[in-house]
Amino acid sequence: MQEEFTGVLVSGVAIVLTLGLMTFQTYVVRRTRSLAISADKAHYTTDFVTNIAVGVGIVASTRLNEPLIDLAVALGVAVYLVTGAWTIGRTSIDVLMDRELPEEDRRRILDIVHRQPGVRSAHDLRTRSSGLTQFIQLHVVLHPNMSLGRAHVMGDSIEAAIQEAFPQAEIILHIDPWNDDEPRVGD
Repeated sequence: MQEEFTGVLVSGVAIVLTLGLMTFQTYVVRRTRSLAISADKAHYTTDFVTNIAVGVGIVASTRLNEPLIDLAVALGVAVYLVTGAWTIGRTSIDVLMDRELPEEDRRRILDIVHRQPGVRSAHDLRTRSSGLTQFIQLHVVLHPNMSLGRAHVMGDSIEAAIQEAFPQAEIILHIDPWNDDEPRVGD
């Protein structure tokens, strides 16, 4: 009985301390979007779940006098750890390989552009992320007879709208007077 109490006490203290650390890490990840802190938080999340499972396993196997409960809890924890490692690894590989932004973000970018007054169309959207920085590049078609000054002002407005939605992004806009498949004015 003394061993059960000691085991539950140690698990309880570990759970409380880990929960405090995870809460602080969540705050830091929201502010910095750090992949390293996010991975560390995932590590401590597995510690948190593991400590709860161990506490439950100790109590259940002791009270029910069934050592197989401890084995089942250990197997469950192992599966959870492997799943967490896989998720962290996959996310890290995506960042290292400069993957395109998710389709949802790409649609959001095009929606922002198309909502801007005077935009006729947009094409050649290219996105990627590298570390904490996102890169967004696209062509925006404005009216072919628009003055260069007005096109510049509109380009700045479009860029600001995208920047507001994607504050970590570096944005490159190319202003076009027409799509490549449209007849050109003056041709």
